[in-house]
Amino acid sequence: MTVYAMNLPGFLAGRGLLTPLTIYAGQTSDYKELALNIANFPKFLQLAFPTAVLDHYELLKRG
Repeated sequence: MTVYAMNLPGFLAGRGLLTPLTIYAGQTSDYKELALNIANFPKFLQLAFPTAVLDHYELLKRG
């Protein structure tokens, strides 16, 4: 609902109702990586332990 409220000026300018959804869906083919080299905790774990399987990711996420 908030997406459509924030896009109200675009709708008034003539954009379609599916535009807010199709913009983000179209970007999935452009950006295939999750982090795009941004420093974050999952990327740190991936770099620190490249061969480890993160079975306990939920516990690490809470920490």
